Amino acid sequence: MSKNSLEITIENITPEKALEYLEHAATAGIRNRSVSDSRVSMLADAIRKGEWRVTHQGLAFDQDGHLVDGQHRLWGCVEAKKPIQIVVTRGVASADMTLIDRGRSRSLGDVLTIDGVRKGAKKAAIARMLGAFLKGKGDGDPKFQRLLDSEIRKVVSQYHDDLEWFSGLAVNGPFASAPLAACFVYAHSIAPSAVEAVAEKFLLGTNLVRGDPMHTMRQHLLRNTTDSYLRRFTMRMALMRAMFSAIAKSLQGEHLHRIDTDSMAGFDWIKGQKGVRA
Repeated sequence: MSKNSLEITIENITPEKALEYLEHAATAGIRNRSVSDSRVSMLADAIRKGEWRVTHQGLAFDQDGHLVDGQHRLWGCVEAKKPIQIVVTRGVASADMTLIDRGRSRSLGDVLTIDGVRKGAKKAAIARMLGAFLKGKGDGDPKFQRLLDSEIRKVVSQYHDDLEWFSGLAVNGPFASAPLAACFVYAHSIAPSAVEAVAEKFLLGTNLVRGDPMHTMRQHLLRNTTDSYLRRFTMRMALMRAMFSAIAKSLQGEHLHRIDTDSMAGFDWIKGQKGVRA
């Protein structure tokens, strides 16, 4: 690191001050990374909910007083319209900025693993999809995709036993992808024994005949699953609606010959069994 004198303080930044720093950087022609709207929205949401915490990550200004790190945090403050306390480092040498944020960022899965959660990455991915589905009530609007880490942690905690069951299955591939796994996890919280039998048929493809909802769902995936089906958020929500319908039909012992990606009937039926089924 360059030999420079750093001044590190914790400061109270108002939305007005945040905007002033951002405007100063823009006027000075400072070239920061492109702003991620989803990242700003997530930070603003955390600030509004009182979930903002002071950490070692904050704002950085170079030796000329120009903002060189922290624009997303400042935009989050502006969007939330609430002040934040944040670590501010002044006097950073411009050459040192090439060393910042070059490594892989720590994911929530990494954090859960560090916290002692087994298979933290897998559980975080499943919990993120389930949390988004429940928060958006099955809607395909991408605005529900960005959950706060605290919201995902709540899902991990609430469905601990069910996530433990699914993540312990030695199955990988598209049939065990996070959107589909999330459906089984939710249904398992309501009817564990019955859902475990249904999941085994779906994941392994055993004891299936035409008309069996799990057979119909597997055939639907084999015909339609592409990278975009599992990557595009709106399609993943549609996939979950279809999976819930197939699980509901299986639990009711009914046949299913046509996949409906629009209906919430399957999810609503499963939800309604809480306290009814063992």
